[in-house]
Amino acid sequence: MVEVISVSAGNITFIGAGEELFITEARLRKATDEDVEAEKEIVEINGEKLVFGEGKFENDTIKYLKENYMKLLHYTIAKTASQDIVNLVIDIPGGQYNAHHKKMKDKIMDNNTIDLKINGELKKIVIADVWIQPEGYASFKVAQAQNLGADKLIPNTASLIFNIGGGTSDLVFIDENGKYDKADSIHTGLLDLYGKVVSELESKHDYYKVTVEDAKEYFRGNKKSHKIKGTSFKIQPTEDTFDDIYNDLKRKAPDVEHRNIYLIGGGAEVFGNKLTEKLPQTITVTDIAMDAKAMKVLGGAKKWSNQK
Repeated sequence: MVEVISVSAGNITFIGAGEELFITEARLRKATDEDVEAEKEIVEINGEKLVFGEGKFENDTIKYLKENYMKLLHYTIAKTASQDIVNLVIDIPGGQYNAHHKKMKDKIMDNNTIDLKINGELKKIVIADVWIQPEGYASFKVAQAQNLGADKLIPNTASLIFNIGGGTSDLVFIDENGKYDKADSIHTGLLDLYGKVVSELESKHDYYKVTVEDAKEYFRGNKKSHKIKGTSFKIQPTEDTFDDIYNDLKRKAPDVEHRNIYLIGGGAEVFGNKLTEKLPQTITVTDIAMDAKAMKVLGGAKKWSNQK
């Protein structure tokens, strides 16, 4: 049986949707003896033992070319799939779709055999086919079907799906008939915000040697430090990053004030209120798994060439 799954592949998170959801941070590192003693999950790929969800983020605009991309993808599929043959729906930044979706599919299909061990358990899965979607498009189709944000929607009006992610903020333009028009990308995202948090902590809070990974945890409230008092360190980086994103949004979509707006992605929770102040028609979806779940829905409805 061929199972349809989806993966939303970001610079901060990889999210798999199958029978259940699986979410991991988009980073990995080599495993140590201490990891084994601590009974952490150890993943072995081509003889290399790894720990996923820890280590350094790799921020690259063209994500499928990152050194860790295929390992993250294979791991996410192995944790998501319940069958040993899958059809995969996966996303790509909107601005890269035309130039890169075929190259991305080729790379995935050139590495379509997954062979790894998770805590010693062998996982062998074959990717039978790949369907690549612009980031955010599936979310729009599902939101449209579910009449999401109906109280804010302006009938017979073009829409914009705005997906603020880790390395990019992606735009999908929908015409007034609800049809896909085009896609584009802004090269600013949450990793830029966390980079600004690092600078803020180092320059104004006398907190040196802060990593982007630490900054993310401090910003999200997942990590505390006696050196950081309150949350004031968030204010300027958030305002500066939002200004950068919004200015580019206005440049990329000059008619944005006259469109229905769906804000999704990891940045929706951070910037939702600010964008709504500028564009009151904004419909904010803070579920970071929205696109993965939506792609799974579209993939389930698709007639795949290998399915009868």
